[in-house]
Amino acid sequence: MARIPGYRRQANAISARFRPSTAATAKPATNGPSGSDLTVYEKPNEGFAVGIPSAWTEIDMDPQKMDAALKAMEQQNPQIGAQISASVRPVAKLGMKFYAFDLQSAATGFMRNVNLLKNETPTPLTLDQIVDQNVRQFESLPFVVKPVKHERLKGAFGETERVQYGLNITAPGVPPIKSDAIMYLFVKDKTVFILTVSVAQGEAAQYISLADKIAQSFRFLN
Repeated sequence: MARIPGYRRQANAISARFRPSTAATAKPATNGPSGSDLTVYEKPNEGFAVGIPSAWTEIDMDPQKMDAALKAMEQQNPQIGAQISASVRPVAKLGMKFYAFDLQSAATGFMRNVNLLKNETPTPLTLDQIVDQNVRQFESLPFVVKPVKHERLKGAFGETERVQYGLNITAPGVPPIKSDAIMYLFVKDKTVFILTVSVAQGEAAQYISLADKIAQSFRFLN
């Protein structure tokens, strides 16, 4: 894929500009997985904490702050800003409570990212029920690359289901989106968190260890 001219310089400038706004909610991981360099972001108003690689950049999901940040990125570097906006804006209204990205991946044509969705169900559901609903839904979608694989994981963070699938989305007038998704489901009473690490197609095997570390950092805060 074509490289973005000057993307490393622009990426570093964007990262430096937006990272300070997260300082109040971020702290170095002190009990994260051994060997990880995750920074943990606590969001008590939303009821969770999650860690991301220290070199990645978070976007504040407050609607006004998010819009201002995305517009600033688009002005500073239209190509990088367009990649980030294309990932954030479509899902911002679907309950997304956290989004962060790896600016250094911009040159590949796909911005590696992690996002966290929060859903409230009418009645409490078990993890098995949530897994069944999500797997059946993904298997029915034409743009999801099959098979959809899933595996139960347990640890200090509790219990989660890791779900893996590919995406191959095409639409007239826009470049195709080909990616691998590594998703984790967390359930507590009526609250469901869906944590997804997205990488370029073919990168899942390389990044699954990092994705697991990010999932292991997740905590319910209330």
